[in-house]
Amino acid sequence: SAFRRCPSLSTVNNQSKVTSIEDYTFEFCSKLEHVNIPPTVKKIGARAFYATWALQSIQLPDSIETIGHDAFGGSALIHVKMPKNLKTLGNLSFAYCTQLKTVEFPASDSSNLTLELKSGVFDWSNSLQDITIFRKNYQIITTGNKTFNTINYYNTTVYAYPNTKATILGSHFCKIADLNQDGKISALDAQIELQEVQEKNLDSSYVLPDYVTDIDKNGVINALDAQHIRAYYMENTLFDTPTTWYEIINNVTI
Repeated sequence: SAFRRCPSLSTVNNQSKVTSIEDYTFEFCSKLEHVNIPPTVKKIGARAFYATWALQSIQLPDSIETIGHDAFGGSALIHVKMPKNLKTLGNLSFAYCTQLKTVEFPASDSSNLTLELKSGVFDWSNSLQDITIFRKNYQIITTGNKTFNTINYYNTTVYAYPNTKATILGSHFCKIADLNQDGKISALDAQIELQEVQEKNLDSSYVLPDYVTDIDKNGVINALDAQHIRAYYMENTLFDTPTTWYEIINNVTI
């Protein structure tokens, strides 16, 4: 935390052969605008750039394998190109980045790496428009149940390229979430679930149809169940061609 809360720090030009940027190093450096991260760095620690309100751009070298929790939370970043060989994105690592519009996951140098996205990576980054994934033969695992929950899905376009893999929730989920039984998990299923819940909220005597189910098995059928359906096709689909968000949610064959 060597430079933590340095209000006048605006530029860092680091040419040394450091291998990590430690926890809290530039936290609350509110005027920090330019940072040079050397290509020897493998880890960015927790809250390393937290609340860097003037930091609109940064080049992350491909040597980086780990980005810690809250690392860039609350920063002013507009576009982020992830390191090619990134293995872990920590909890809330790009949360509350209200100006963030685009995120790119470039193709990896290795064909057998796994990228782990932990909980709330992009929480409340509500200006996010595009997430582009070029990770061929690259497995993406979401270990947190809120990895994408607070992204505004209908404003976010996701482009995914061949053989980009993600974990799936299993055939049971596919069966109960396909409310209209058309063989797809799509926006229509989430919409049906939400409409039925709203109808029930307006009229307590309304009987929900059998196909409207308690997706998250918490004993209550509510709007969160529709959210789980949306989260499914965000986190657990396999694509053959680049596609827009609206095409993704209408063309996922189960």
